[in-house]
Amino acid sequence: MFTCKKKIVCGVATLSLMLFTGVGSARANTVSCNFASEPGSSIEFNGTNRTFEFPTTSPYDFVINTASSPDLGGLQGNIGGTFAVGQIGTAADGGEQANVTSTDGAFSVFDGSSNTLTANLNWGTIQVLYGLFGILNVEGAANLSNVSYSGSNSDLLGIKNGTDQTVVLTFSFSPVTEHTLTGLMTPGQMNSTSYSGSLSASGSQSPIPEPSSCTLLVAAGLGLLAYTGRRRIKASA
Repeated sequence: MFTCKKKIVCGVATLSLMLFTGVGSARANTVSCNFASEPGSSIEFNGTNRTFEFPTTSPYDFVINTASSPDLGGLQGNIGGTFAVGQIGTAADGGEQANVTSTDGAFSVFDGSSNTLTANLNWGTIQVLYGLFGILNVEGAANLSNVSYSGSNSDLLGIKNGTDQTVVLTFSFSPVTEHTLTGLMTPGQMNSTSYSGSLSASGSQSPIPEPSSCTLLVAAGLGLLAYTGRRRIKASA
């Protein structure tokens, strides 16, 4: 009888531990959205300095127009910093490509309440394809770092806690045939245009269980212990 009781108690304890472990474990997830420049905002190329920036006449540079969750839709953000374009070469799939460097690149999304997700931004590469359109972060490599957010928006928390936080941006001009990467970097030239992009993060972590969830699990474990105890008493009577 003693051995049986011990097995029952150990089994209940193991079950409770499994329940707690399962609630706090990580779950694979992807947070993604698309955004577009706000009216008055643009990507501006300064050929003289071989740089580009994101000037705006409004408080925000872009707005998220489509997202994997309503928690992201409609949120606004900014792109800051001055980005330098390196030596221009020919990309493997055509067009002109160059490395991009920056010492103060920044990306941010305001949650509509009182908190802002912030991150360091590195574009990595820029490419213009046959004078038709341009791409920043050509390979789609993870290019956000030091992501910080202290608010309660679940998707922004997913981006903060996730991995491979990535921003890719595209742009084009009208007429498009007049603009190559070499042309954009020609001294004396100033060109600006609107843009659109995407933001994604993978491997997001599930939130820590709320106290109410933990309480329910404890109650379930204690209830099972009490039930087995009553059965043991009746059996011995």
